[in-house]
Amino acid sequence: MGKLLVIVGQYLLSSFVARILAGAGLAILSATTLTTLINSYFIGFNSVIGNFPTTILGLAHVSGLDTALSIVISAMLAKVAIRSFSSSIIKNN
Repeated sequence: MGKLLVIVGQYLLSSFVARILAGAGLAILSATTLTTLINSYFIGFNSVIGNFPTTILGLAHVSGLDTALSIVISAMLAKVAIRSFSSSIIKNN
């Protein structure tokens, strides 16, 4: 009976560890892809914003537009990260 419990325990543990490692691999892959995508959009956005007159950028800052954009973009990125992580967990179950 003890030997059977050891065999079942090893099977469950190996399956559990394999799921964790596969989930971590998918999470790392999606995080790397997401980071690369965000960096490329950030570089493009900076090149476009760099051509704006400083008075317009100053008014945008005073009105709080930069903070509002930061909050919205951060929320969208958090949503994408949560979805990619949860889909990697669901795929491994």
